[in-house]
Amino acid sequence: MQVQPAAGEDVTIGAEICFRPRPASDAANPPDRDLYLRPDEGLIKLSDPIAALARRLGGDAAPDIAVRAFWDFMIDEFLSGPVHYDQIGIDAPLDWVLEARCCDCQLGSAFFVALCRAHGIPARLVSGHFLYRRSPTLHYWSEVWLDNQGWASFDFMSWDLSMGGQDPAWRDHFFGRVDARMITQCLPRAFTGSVGVTIPPTWRILQTSRGDGVDISLIGPDGTSIYNDHVAVS
Repeated sequence: MQVQPAAGEDVTIGAEICFRPRPASDAANPPDRDLYLRPDEGLIKLSDPIAALARRLGGDAAPDIAVRAFWDFMIDEFLSGPVHYDQIGIDAPLDWVLEARCCDCQLGSAFFVALCRAHGIPARLVSGHFLYRRSPTLHYWSEVWLDNQGWASFDFMSWDLSMGGQDPAWRDHFFGRVDARMITQCLPRAFTGSVGVTIPPTWRILQTSRGDGVDISLIGPDGTSIYNDHVAVS
């Protein structure tokens, strides 16, 4: 659907969405390994430093042992927080993450996927929204194929929940599993694309609480909202 409002006119489009749970296990349907081992896919770029780190951490270990080593390294060595993407080189974004030891949810998930792929483990980037009434936030996490489990989810929100890995009760809360979420993208095959407009570097994303949910807005340089999503969980 295309909508062309008149100058100065606001257009509101709404939807109520019901969910169908994904199967508890899909281990009987192995993935396309060539697709989920690709060395270059968006932010997922297997550079020499990333490949060397995967070899150092994973060695010749079985996939589940290597995944644990990758997870522990990132929980122990990285900081999780906002990242200004204008600092990051587009040719090797994960090299910047490795050097800075800092990532947001998208870069951290891409880094984890890259380590897995470098070890020969199929992995992919997933995004969607938390289904928390107070904060149905847009978020990224990763899924890794384990032969005895199928697609297993890994989310470095565990870093935040465990105070940087210090609280053992929360450190592995999202290791191999996540809670109920609205999945909007499962890259590279299922994706939503942009909102349909070019986003200049002077624009910002602002998330604020409003009513029964949150507003996720693109803000122009003069502080006005260019585009706004209101997400609520009933």
